[in-house]
Amino acid sequence: MTLGPTDLVNGIMSTITLSVSLAVVFLIINKYFKFKNKQLLYVAISIFGIIWSYGATVISFIWQLITQYPFLDELYFLIGNVLYPITLPFWIYLTLDLSKIKKAKLYAYLTCIFMTFLDIIFIYLVFTKPELIGNREPGSLVDIRFTGYAVFYALISLFLVWIGLIIFLRDVFKSVSPELKLKGIFILGSLIIFSVVVQFDGFVQLDIPQLIIVRSFVILSSIFAYIGWIMPESVKKLLLKNKS
Repeated sequence: MTLGPTDLVNGIMSTITLSVSLAVVFLIINKYFKFKNKQLLYVAISIFGIIWSYGATVISFIWQLITQYPFLDELYFLIGNVLYPITLPFWIYLTLDLSKIKKAKLYAYLTCIFMTFLDIIFIYLVFTKPELIGNREPGSLVDIRFTGYAVFYALISLFLVWIGLIIFLRDVFKSVSPELKLKGIFILGSLIIFSVVVQFDGFVQLDIPQLIIVRSFVILSSIFAYIGWIMPESVKKLLLKNKS
């Protein structure tokens, strides 16, 4: 079965999006090894967990190219969604710990338990009532449109990401440091962009121009995340030159 133009663009843009985002993850991990700062490792794990949903589309695309057969829907569901109980607690711990919240580890463990419970339901539905998770995009050999429980699962995950970020940024924007506030702006901008475009990407059937636009914004979100958490010297000098 041959891929149509929309599937080709979808697969190519997903591959580019995931590649750029993974490059960001590896750059942050490199900073972790350089500075021995565990918070940077938690940032990298968190970004990986958020962006890995595109891994399912990329794997589905490559599988279709190699075998000429559609990827199994059940595997697509699992690959794209089951990492949240592992990665989301790192984000909760990171943001709460940076905000000096007591019992940050406890909240991270509770997040892990809660997300594992949701994950068990997710996996059960994948194999018993997959129509409550999602359906193949009309005419697509590559992509899935999520429905029902999968939408609920994704929104709960995104809600928890936002809770952690709001707590963290509350202190950031109270700071007198222009650099810290600038980092906060980029981190906030990254999640706003991702939160908006992922609604279109996961739940709406997109045509070719829309796919290119949406995935380009996801790439921008990853770049913003890198700037916000790492703040390259060149960006700092450019944007804070009048603050020095």
